[in-house]
Amino acid sequence: MTITDYFHQAVTSKPFKVTMMVLGMAAFIYILLWIFLPMIHMYDFPPFLQGMLSLLGAGLLSYKYLAPRIGA
Repeated sequence: MTITDYFHQAVTSKPFKVTMMVLGMAAFIYILLWIFLPMIHMYDFPPFLQGMLSLLGAGLLSYKYLAPRIGA
C-alpha cells in the first residue's frame, strides 16, 4: 500500500468524520458567540470559555443527533 492509500483509509474512517464534524460545528458556534456576546454587552467574556462552550455544545449536538446518522 502506498502513502495515499493509508491517507484515504484514515480520512474516510468514521472517527475522523465525527471529529471533523465536531470541530467544524465548534468553529461555527465560536463565531456565533464571538458575534453575539458583544451585542449583549459582554465584552470581557474570556475567549477560552467561548472555546470550551463551543466544543461542548458541538460535541453534545453531534453525539445526540448527528453521529448516529453516519453510523458512529
